[in-house]
This record gives sequence, structure tokens and C-alpha cells, in this order.
Amino acid sequence: MSANGSTFRWEGLKKLVTTYELTHLIVGELEYYINGDYIDMLSSEMDVIVLAGNDVNLGAGSGAVIMKKPFYGFPLIELLNEGRKGPAHEGSQKAGLDLRGYNALVVDDEPMNLIVAKGIFSGYGMEITTAGSGQEAIDLCLKDYFDLVFMDHMMPGMDGVEAVGKIREFDKELPVYALTANSTAGEEYYKKKGFNGYLSKPIDSETLERTLMQHIPDEMMEKPAEDDIQEEITEIPEDMKWIYETEGISVEEGLKNSGGVSSYIFSLNLFLDTIDGNAQVIRDAYDSGNIRLYTIKVHALKSSARIIGAMELSGLAESLENAGNKQDTDFIKDNTGKLMSEYEAYKEKLSRLKQQDAGEDRQPIAEEELQDAYDALADSIAQMDYDAAEMVLDQCAEYRLPDEDAKRMDELRNMLKVLDWDGMESLIGSGS
Repeated sequence: MSANGSTFRWEGLKKLVTTYELTHLIVGELEYYINGDYIDMLSSEMDVIVLAGNDVNLGAGSGAVIMKKPFYGFPLIELLNEGRKGPAHEGSQKAGLDLRGYNALVVDDEPMNLIVAKGIFSGYGMEITTAGSGQEAIDLCLKDYFDLVFMDHMMPGMDGVEAVGKIREFDKELPVYALTANSTAGEEYYKKKGFNGYLSKPIDSETLERTLMQHIPDEMMEKPAEDDIQEEITEIPEDMKWIYETEGISVEEGLKNSGGVSSYIFSLNLFLDTIDGNAQVIRDAYDSGNIRLYTIKVHALKSSARIIGAMELSGLAESLENAGNKQDTDFIKDNTGKLMSEYEAYKEKLSRLKQQDAGEDRQPIAEEELQDAYDALADSIAQMDYDAAEMVLDQCAEYRLPDEDAKRMDELRNMLKVLDWDGMESLIGSGS
């Protein structure tokens, strides 16, 4: 996209720089390309972070820091806290372990669980790949190298147990851990099935670190000094304090289960955006008598509701999951209506998340730039490249789009959140 629509923002920034004593500046990849010389100059006076979806070549002598998108709370908080002093400038790092260069695969059919898990694991500096099914995990393990795999137990189609069995046919040494919300089966059960062990959901950081340390060579572990360990920020922004008064939500539980403020806010938005689609899948499974799919989807709802702190909804979903496992169709019949009613009530409870500025003050996008955006989206969708597609959608959001295109971009974003690549491909094709 061209620099034309961004001129007014840089004039405003220059006024801020001359009026106030700024300590940090966070800019996007596009903005750096447009005004790199000015940003590099500012990096000698303040901490500058460039959020980038791709590799960015900083100017000679630049003091800016690159943070790869999608970014998460842990590394950003460290950059803000450490400033120029600490190792955070060299990459993301969570207190206790620095695992840059370590490759992990996270497998889960529920997009919200993938987002939260990716945020937690990325906080240690690991390179994270995600898969939405057991078969996709097998294909990735055959094609790429991973140091460690975390795999959901219950998934539609091929579940985690079947998938790890297939992996063991060609790789008996790869450490694979089950992710499960039902830990009653115990360690021995998962080891007999081919896993190295299991982690309970929501993921506990201490248990995760103990697990990681079992498989990481000493030379790959870098433990920071005690003075370098930073406390995580746990303060909800002022304009979101209403969430504390929202019926059915425990913010404290949500912050604990999601891994921090940044992940929690993202999870709330993702939960809201996926209500309609997930509710329809549960209804269809119930109406068709597909108890296995029904059980898997209420299991996923149990986890996603717990992540945002909707503990009563999570408990109800858990009771229906247990009924599905026992084939207790009477309980399912008596309580599915209640589950759907309570689940869909969160569309109203969380509606304030969408009460945002409509973007009338944004510059209109040029026709050729919009076409470039569609072309870039088509390429990223064909390659199922989540980061690239998200980056293009984020850049488009900085402009005022024609109504039809704005609606299409919103639909594409919602599809991306649930990894609906086929739907995105179809929608892109219909607009070309």
C-alpha cells in the first residue's frame, strides 16, 4: 500500500515527539518501510519496536527492535519493561527459559485453544507451528522437523490417540504430549497410548516448564538472572473494566486460564466472533444424532468458556460432555436447549467489544491498493499462511473500504479465526 493515506499520522507523530518526552514507539512493518529514516532517528532517543509479519531490514545503525507478528503479551511486556538494557531485544523470552531455535507443534481442533497455547509457548521464544487436526499433524511431522509436539486428546475425525499411534509408526523418539481437560485417565494411560505424558488444560506454566526441561539439551537452556525476571501485567484497560461486571464471567479465572491480559482480550473477541458458527455445529450434531461430534464440540466449548472465565457455562458444557461419553441421550435432550441459550446469551454480554469507531476518519483506500490486498490474501490463503493473511487484513483495517469490501474483509477475518481456509478461498474467488 502507498504512503499517501499515512501522511497525516506522521505529522501527528512529529508533533507528539516535539511536545512530549516519549519513551516507547511501536510501529507496523508498512509504516517502517514508508518512514524508516525518521523512525531510525527516533530509535536513538527512545525504544522503538517494529511489528512485522516478514523479515525487515533495519537501517544501518538503527536502534529499533523487530517483533514478529502475531505478537503476544509476554515478549511485548518484556520489551516495554527491559527497554534497551535486556535480552528481550534479541527475541522473545519468558522468565526461566530461553528456547529460541526450538521448534514445537501444537495440535487442537479448537482455534481459541491454538491461539492461547501458541501465546504461552511463544513466550519462551519457541518457533510454533499449529495444526487443526490429527491428520494435519501427521502430515506436518512427515514433512518438517519438530523438537516437541503438544496434541489435543479429543478431536473430530482422527483424535489425538489415533494420531500419536500413526506418528509412532515412523518416529518413535519424537516427544509427544497430550493436551487434555480430563486428566482423570492419568499419566500411565497416555504413555500406553504412545504419548510421553500429558498436560492438563488450562496449561500451568510450572508444569509446562518441568516438561520442557526434560527434553531440552542444557546448551539450549538459558536461564536469566533473578533481576531480569519481570512480573506480568494483569491490569485490564480502563475502557474494558465493564467486563468485571459482566454476568457469568470471572475475569480472574480468565486471566489465569488464558495466560495474561493480551491473550485474554484476544480470547474474548474470538469467543464472541465464533458463537454463531460453533452453536450451529452443536445444533446440527444434536439434530442428526451424531453423539460423537456433539461430545467433541461441547468439550471444545467447555475449554473455550473456561479460557474467558465463563465457568458456569464451562461446567454445563462439561456435564453434557460427560453425558455424551456415557451415551446418556436423556440428559443431552433435557439440557442442550439450556446450553444453547446460555451460550448465545454471550453475544449480548460481550457486545461492547464491538462498539468501536466505524472508521469514518480513515483515509479511503485506492482501488489498485485494494486489488493488491486481495491478490496477497489469495496467495496467503492458498498457502494456508495465517500470519500473512492476518497481516493483510490488519493493513486493510487502517483504511476506509467500500461497504461491500468492508463486509467481505470482516467475513474473511471471522473465517480466519476458525481456520476456515475453504470458505476463505471461496469468498475470495467470488469477489475477484
